[in-house]
Amino acid sequence: FGGRPVPKVLFSAKKDSQHIFSEGEITFALIGLGKERNYKSIQTSFRRLTAKQADLFGQKVLLYAPDFGDYDLLEAALTGLILGTYR
Repeated sequence: FGGRPVPKVLFSAKKDSQHIFSEGEITFALIGLGKERNYKSIQTSFRRLTAKQADLFGQKVLLYAPDFGDYDLLEAALTGLILGTYR
C-alpha cells in the first residue's frame, strides 16, 4: 500500500474486513471485497464503512482502486460512499 505491502495479520482482504489507520494527517481505510465482486456487495461494503466511520470522512475523500477493472464496480464504490453519509 503506497508502495509498501500490508501484512496479512493486519488486513486479509476477506469480504467485509476493514483496517483503518492514520499516517500523519491522512487516514487510510482498507476494505476487503472478497473474491466475488458484484455491484451490490461492493456498494454495501463502502456504504457500511462510511456509515460506521462517519467521523473519518470530511470534505475530501480519495478512492484508490487500482484493480477494480470495471467502471460499474467503481461506480458501486462511489455510490456506497455517498449513501453511507446520509443521516
